[in-house]
Amino acid sequence: MRKLITVCLMTVLFNTGYVKAFIVVSQGITQDFLNQRFDFTITFDQVPDFYTFDSVGRQTDSFQYMFDADCKMPFNHSSDIDICVRGEEIHSLGYIPIRNKSLPNEPGCGGWGGMVGMVPFVLDGKTLTFNVGFALIAPNGQSTYLLETYEHGINSGKNYSIWGVTPIPEPATLLLLGLGAAIFRKNSLRSQCSPR
Repeated sequence: MRKLITVCLMTVLFNTGYVKAFIVVSQGITQDFLNQRFDFTITFDQVPDFYTFDSVGRQTDSFQYMFDADCKMPFNHSSDIDICVRGEEIHSLGYIPIRNKSLPNEPGCGGWGGMVGMVPFVLDGKTLTFNVGFALIAPNGQSTYLLETYEHGINSGKNYSIWGVTPIPEPATLLLLGLGAAIFRKNSLRSQCSPR
């Protein structure tokens, strides 16, 4: 009887205590207008393991940003997604691929379509940074997104989902920013060249 209780207790501990959650502590997407790109920063609750995988090729820890160019929020997980920034393929590519769901599927894409780009990343402890050009994610100027984390390809209730919007200023706002920078530069050059 004592042996049975010990086995049952160990089974309960194994099923609850040793299952780790891979979640996002903070994330942000900022716009770099000079370089026409989005800068991504994600901080996880632990150092992610992007390089080991299970017997069927699923990465230990992964994430995906899914974008909808029609700006619905929330959007339908399967039919509204246009672009997927797919952290699940880091272990096989060494980069983060950007996939377009309207393009034909490729091997290893998880059903997310053809690759339209691939970006390098920096992992510093628990924080991941990378950037993606505006045209790849929000060709129409704005997009809503969903960020999810996965453990061996499974997104369960213990994982994290974040909804957000990637606004890009209207052309008039960009024009005013450029005009202001030109005036500042002209005045700066004038003050350097004026006699003293």
